[in-house]
Amino acid sequence: MTKLTNPTDAPSVFDDEPQSAVFDEYFNGSNRVVVGAGAGTGKTTTLIDIVAEAVLQKLDAEEGNPLDDLLVTTFTKDAAGELKTELKDRLRLHERETGEELNDNIWRWIETDSYIETIDSFTQRLLREVAVEAGISPDFEIRDGLEDEDLIDEIMEELREDPELAERLERLEGAYPNKDWQDYPPRDVREMISDTHKKAVSSAGHRKRWANNFWKPIGRLTPISSRSSVKKIFKISLKR
Repeated sequence: MTKLTNPTDAPSVFDDEPQSAVFDEYFNGSNRVVVGAGAGTGKTTTLIDIVAEAVLQKLDAEEGNPLDDLLVTTFTKDAAGELKTELKDRLRLHERETGEELNDNIWRWIETDSYIETIDSFTQRLLREVAVEAGISPDFEIRDGLEDEDLIDEIMEELREDPELAERLERLEGAYPNKDWQDYPPRDVREMISDTHKKAVSSAGHRKRWANNFWKPIGRLTPISSRSSVKKIFKISLKR
């Protein structure tokens, strides 16, 4: 029996036949639903109502955090935050419509003790759980785009101070200067070498090296994108 109310002043899955069909299939059918739908078709509303219903059912059936075994993933941190906010809003709407008071802990659980997160956060957490078996340090970090840019800037400065490579780099930077002020700027040396690094770390040979090292003990794993490997690839690019 469905516990979630059909609100009178807000959209819900109960107002739309395709959305309602997904909701019913999840709870009363196979529990496995794959939905392909375009923008504006109500995917988020359907998702929030399904999660809200699952939370209500678990609160009624058992003690503890009902979000312990629910995973909701999205692509950005902002989107994950919005999903949490919308879920809380939907549950508060349910409280107002029914007069029912939910466990006060539910709001804290949603914010700090739920698996409503980005795909990156989920895979990072999963990898930490098997870090020892995977042969990597459990305190590994995942660089973001800004950190990558900072790393490349530092390495470019080191290359400019390298007696063996400074002259070559200067000639290349003169031939391929930065023209970011243009509407469609051509690639400069920094971008060319950065692209070379990206291709190198995704090459078949590098993937094979990763696979061969994947299950080796900690300390013997060769880091794919360590500072030394990035600098090495930059140097090789300049020498060619």
